[in-house]
Amino acid sequence: MTGILSGTVVQRASLEPLAGVEIRIRSVGRRSQERRTSSDANGSFLLGDVPPGDWIVEYPIPGGDHRTLRATVLDGANTVLDIELDTVPASSIPKSILKLTWRVAAINSVAFPQRSVLHFGKDGRVEGDGPCNIFSAQFAAHWPDLEFKGLTATEVACDDAAAEGAFFSALSRVDRAVFLSEREFLLTGPDSVSLRLIPLENGPGDAEPDTQAVGRPRTGGVRSVQVQKEEDSTDELGNDSSTNSDSYDTGSGEVTGKVVDKQARAVPDAAVTVLESPGSFPDIAPLTSSDGSFRLGGLPAGRYVLQANDPSGKAGSAAVLVEAGRLCDCLIVIS
Repeated sequence: MTGILSGTVVQRASLEPLAGVEIRIRSVGRRSQERRTSSDANGSFLLGDVPPGDWIVEYPIPGGDHRTLRATVLDGANTVLDIELDTVPASSIPKSILKLTWRVAAINSVAFPQRSVLHFGKDGRVEGDGPCNIFSAQFAAHWPDLEFKGLTATEVACDDAAAEGAFFSALSRVDRAVFLSEREFLLTGPDSVSLRLIPLENGPGDAEPDTQAVGRPRTGGVRSVQVQKEEDSTDELGNDSSTNSDSYDTGSGEVTGKVVDKQARAVPDAAVTVLESPGSFPDIAPLTSSDGSFRLGGLPAGRYVLQANDPSGKAGSAAVLVEAGRLCDCLIVIS
């Protein structure tokens, strides 16, 4: 006869279930046997047909280490284990996220040119650089749900303070992560808040990342970040929305973008139109490709609002600031 070894994995503070946590067992005092499984969306796991006897149960803990305990399985019985973790273990977050440093490409579907980077650690902390300050926070998740708490930052003033405030506000509100591709993922939250992240690459416009400086306090102390409501006269990136279009640099730029639904799935054959522009603009409506991408060229510099309509008539829009001689990113989410 055999028995069953089952249980649940939860976060200690909230008792919320944790999915994707690997549970391994190995036999004690007999020929070596090993079994493994992972917790499901409800945090539950089950190993059936386990031979009776003593078993070592191993599971990951934050920081990349593992913890073990001993369990006894009896004939025809179900041995139940309840496992509590202080925070999300590394095994429940895709390894591709943990091994890279990420750059913020867009906030709320608007291209974000200011340099902001994040690194997700195995200890359940995220650290990085905003446009002005170094920051850190604790993240908790049962993937793909993801939440940031206890956001703190150094206190250094700079000209990009408004943009940094928009970044911290979005980071504090997101609650879900979805992969758009192998090298791009999206953090989303209520009221269409979003952060699009891509790997940090040291191209001509990127400074060499100071990996030793990430998370290290700068002169000026550390503050707990409080999210403030923004004034109506500025957009979500701190740009003055009342600025006359004549103040933009002359010349033209290009927009490359992607249209996705609420689940971050690509939307093909969506018509992309220009709702607002700094001047007259031809009445064109390019269709997205099979991966949801589109491209608009020859755009005079200035602020644009683009709208995408899928074949069923559902729509979404996004603002983008086009700069002369530059390729700008735009993400449109259809709801």
